[in-house]
Amino acid sequence: MLSKSFAAPILLLVLTSSANAQAIIAPALGVNGSPRIGDARRPSADKPCGNVTISQDLDSSTPVVVHSSGTFSPSITNFVPRVLRPHLFKFVAVEMAVNGDVDPTNDVTQQLTVELPVSTNCTGGANKKLCVASFATTASFGNCV
Repeated sequence: MLSKSFAAPILLLVLTSSANAQAIIAPALGVNGSPRIGDARRPSADKPCGNVTISQDLDSSTPVVVHSSGTFSPSITNFVPRVLRPHLFKFVAVEMAVNGDVDPTNDVTQQLTVELPVSTNCTGGANKKLCVASFATTASFGNCV
């Protein structure tokens, strides 16, 4: 989940991305502590966060702060290096400013930087300052942040 420190019209924005890898993007919505391979979900159009219920987990999950530049920086962990590669993201209406390695050779966590559109207003959650971003790999694994 993303936290942005300004109020705006009521809207819960769901962003979608795709990548190649059995991976999880952290901090993952509905996951306590460090993510494990079993925490990777199977997002779909009907369930953008896999089996996680956004309304139940949004306010209790660790947020990623959106910087004044309009970017946020989750991390991605590839659990199956060189098997379901690479980390190539394609976003709809957002930009990947910093991506992970194209062909990771080990089970490593890497920092990502995602640029939100200037007009993005995060207004979900009890504090009305949260957005949800849904990430999915081309192997159909993924999760929400």
